[in-house]
Amino acid sequence: MSYNLNAAKRIKDRGIVWKEKYTKKTLALKKKFFKELGVGSYFRWEGYDPTTGKDYYIVVGPGYSKTKGKMFFAGIRRLPGEYSPNGEYFRSLRRAMSYARDMWAVRFPKDFHDYTQEHLALVRMEPKELRT
Repeated sequence: MSYNLNAAKRIKDRGIVWKEKYTKKTLALKKKFFKELGVGSYFRWEGYDPTTGKDYYIVVGPGYSKTKGKMFFAGIRRLPGEYSPNGEYFRSLRRAMSYARDMWAVRFPKDFHDYTQEHLALVRMEPKELRT
């Protein structure tokens, strides 16, 4: 039996260069959160994994959980992303961004702001519109 030893490496250890990149749909989300929450509230990156030959994307920003309500989310998905990314929910954008940094080696953006769950109170979020 043979194993792909590269697949056993954590994503942060695979040498992926993450570049901030938005699709038409995610750019609309970025603008929405910029308007309703403020600058530095939503981020998306794409990167190529040279060990597997696959492309991935990462999202960090406001999210909605059926059980937890409005929170911040950090998640990853292999492209093409037909489904929402897998990830975790957090009470602050700083914790979501720290999780993304620790798990996938994404750097804090220069325009990052430390929003908390309380800042999300006035942000309109429908679960359907938050899909990336």
